[in-house]
Amino acid sequence: MESLALLVVILLIVLALAAPLAYWLSKYKPRNFILKIIKRLIQAAMLLSGFVVATVFLFSSMPPLLRSMGLVVEVIVYLTLRREYFPQFKFRVKIRQILSGKNKKKDENEDDIDFIIGL
Repeated sequence: MESLALLVVILLIVLALAAPLAYWLSKYKPRNFILKIIKRLIQAAMLLSGFVVATVFLFSSMPPLLRSMGLVVEVIVYLTLRREYFPQFKFRVKIRQILSGKNKKKDENEDDIDFIIGL
């Protein structure tokens, strides 16, 4: 029984710390290429472990507090992935342009292509 309690504590620590630490790590921009690779490997390991544990907590029969923690970690993982690997994709800016009518282009296909690639 003690090993089961230890496993639960480890899962809760991973759930509580993996995604926020990876998000904090995404603020650090190393200038050295080797450090950038090491940072991304550590960050990917934290994001993957946080995502897996959060998915287990989110879709299993857990108390609502743990399920909501899983949902929050899923959102943080998504935000960290967008921040680290896809910083040029500005979905909110594109929606604001479409809604305000400032997105007038001559060719409609060009607009669709820009939206798909994130411009």
